[in-house]
Amino acid sequence: MPFQKGHRKIGGRRPGSANKLTMSVLDMLTNLDCNPFEGMALIASGKIPCGTCIGSPGKTKVKAADGSFYERTCESCYGSLYEKVTPETRLKAYADLGRYLKPTLSSATVSNPDGTLRPTWEVVILEEKKKK
Repeated sequence: MPFQKGHRKIGGRRPGSANKLTMSVLDMLTNLDCNPFEGMALIASGKIPCGTCIGSPGKTKVKAADGSFYERTCESCYGSLYEKVTPETRLKAYADLGRYLKPTLSSATVSNPDGTLRPTWEVVILEEKKKK
């Protein structure tokens, strides 16, 4: 039976409810204990824990030519315990986080009165005043 004007909509998904794909992605992120917003905030603030020197703060084990091991300052974080993040990467993370805080403005389209997007030019010829 087709929809008739004046009747209420019956059935269907409620407004604002997540679809199956969104729910499966959220479940997967929850199972992996992964929070993308927290990750972007850590990148933006430059507080990403160093993945190289975990366990021995600021030091890494290196194999010498003779086969023995020795410790030296971590080359990934230089002993700071945080990965180095470039300013460009931090700026992109801040920009991505900002999109969730403020609404995005839609782009403006400029058109002529006749509806075309072509520029039109109007030429006006003025008469020269005669000098006395």
